[in-house]
Amino acid sequence: MGRSTTTAATASPSSACGTPTKYHWQRTNALAGESTATVTWDIVPDIPRGTYRIVHFGEAKNGLAGAISTFTGTSRPFTVS
Repeated sequence: MGRSTTTAATASPSSACGTPTKYHWQRTNALAGESTATVTWDIVPDIPRGTYRIVHFGEAKNGLAGAISTFTGTSRPFTVS
Protein backbone atom coordinates (compact mmCIF):
# COMPACT_ATOMS: atom_id res chain seq x y z
CA MET A 1 0.00 0.00 0.00
CA GLY A 2 1.06 3.58 -0.49
CA ARG A 3 1.74 6.05 2.23
CA SER A 4 0.18 9.37 3.06
CA THR A 5 1.77 12.38 4.65
CA THR A 6 0.22 13.40 7.93
CA THR A 7 2.39 16.27 9.13
CA ALA A 8 3.12 19.77 7.88
CA ALA A 9 6.33 20.90 6.25
CA THR A 10 9.29 22.38 8.00
CA ALA A 11 11.39 24.44 5.66
CA SER A 12 14.58 26.28 6.26
CA PRO A 13 15.54 29.09 5.62
CA SER A 14 11.93 30.27 5.70
CA SER A 15 11.79 30.68 9.45
CA ALA A 16 15.17 32.39 9.56
CA CYS A 17 14.47 34.85 6.75
CA GLY A 18 10.77 35.53 7.27
CA THR A 19 9.69 34.40 3.79
CA PRO A 20 6.50 32.40 3.40
CA THR A 21 6.67 28.65 2.92
CA LYS A 22 3.53 26.98 1.59
CA TYR A 23 2.63 23.32 1.97
CA HIS A 24 -0.07 21.63 -0.09
CA TRP A 25 -1.06 17.99 0.47
CA GLN A 26 -3.45 16.10 -1.80
CA ARG A 27 -4.71 12.53 -1.73
CA THR A 28 -4.09 11.08 -5.20
CA ASN A 29 -5.38 7.52 -4.71
CA ALA A 30 -7.53 6.75 -1.68
CA LEU A 31 -7.67 3.03 -2.41
CA ALA A 32 -3.87 2.69 -2.57
CA GLY A 33 -3.30 5.31 0.14
CA GLU A 34 -1.18 7.50 -2.13
CA SER A 35 -0.75 11.24 -1.90
CA THR A 36 1.35 14.11 -3.20
CA ALA A 37 2.87 16.98 -1.23
CA THR A 38 4.14 20.22 -2.76
CA VAL A 39 6.26 22.75 -0.86
CA THR A 40 6.87 26.23 -2.28
CA TRP A 41 8.98 29.04 -0.91
CA ASP A 42 8.29 32.62 -1.98
CA ILE A 43 11.66 34.37 -2.23
CA VAL A 44 11.47 38.01 -1.21
CA PRO A 45 13.80 40.66 -2.71
CA ASP A 46 15.93 41.09 0.44
CA ILE A 47 16.66 37.38 0.99
CA PRO A 48 20.39 36.77 1.48
CA ARG A 49 22.17 35.35 -1.55
CA GLY A 50 23.23 31.76 -1.20
CA THR A 51 22.43 28.13 -1.81
CA TYR A 52 19.35 26.71 -0.13
CA ARG A 53 17.37 23.47 0.16
CA ILE A 54 13.84 22.83 1.39
CA VAL A 55 13.56 20.01 3.92
CA HIS A 56 10.28 18.30 4.82
CA PHE A 57 9.94 16.12 7.92
CA GLY A 58 6.87 13.91 7.97
CA GLU A 59 5.19 10.73 9.05
CA ALA A 60 3.54 8.12 6.86
CA LYS A 61 0.97 5.48 7.69
CA ASN A 62 1.16 2.11 5.99
CA GLY A 63 -2.25 1.37 4.49
CA LEU A 64 -2.25 -2.35 5.29
CA ALA A 65 -0.61 -2.63 8.68
CA GLY A 66 -1.33 0.89 9.92
CA ALA A 67 2.26 1.28 11.13
CA ILE A 68 3.55 4.84 11.26
CA SER A 69 7.07 5.65 10.08
CA THR A 70 8.99 8.89 9.81
CA PHE A 71 10.58 10.22 6.63
CA THR A 72 12.52 13.21 5.39
CA GLY A 73 12.31 14.75 1.92
CA THR A 74 14.95 17.19 0.73
CA SER A 75 14.96 19.32 -2.40
CA ARG A 76 17.96 19.68 -4.63
CA PRO A 77 20.11 22.69 -3.73
CA PHE A 78 19.07 25.89 -5.48
CA THR A 79 20.80 29.26 -5.68
CA VAL A 80 19.34 32.64 -4.83
CA SER A 81 21.35 35.43 -6.46
